[in-house]
Amino acid sequence: MSEFAAAFDQELVEHSLVISKDDEWHALMLSACPNKRLLALIETSRRAFHRYESLLVPDDQKVERNAAEHAEIARHLAAGDIPEAVAALRVNWTRGTQRILEKLGEASRGQGVTAFASGTLAP
Repeated sequence: MSEFAAAFDQELVEHSLVISKDDEWHALMLSACPNKRLLALIETSRRAFHRYESLLVPDDQKVERNAAEHAEIARHLAAGDIPEAVAALRVNWTRGTQRILEKLGEASRGQGVTAFASGTLAP
């Protein structure tokens, strides 16, 4: 996981690449989880999150990401420090959510929340 995080350390990249690499990262991280119901729940949440992202951010738009967040998770997992890995993962998911909420705020100020709610919001 550390090698995966180090290989994708750009801070500003196209949105479609962020989604692809982020999905690969989280799939690798979760690959050892034996709890199929938990994995299904996480996958459902990630898909819903991606739907909102796709409405707000064009695939070819450059977006900011914090590559250090994944490196921090990997470092704790490699050290066997599960509580710290969980805390770092929580930070990663929370900040990712915050970045999308900021985009939603930008979109709602620019085009109105009605357009977003109706699904007609064009990025």
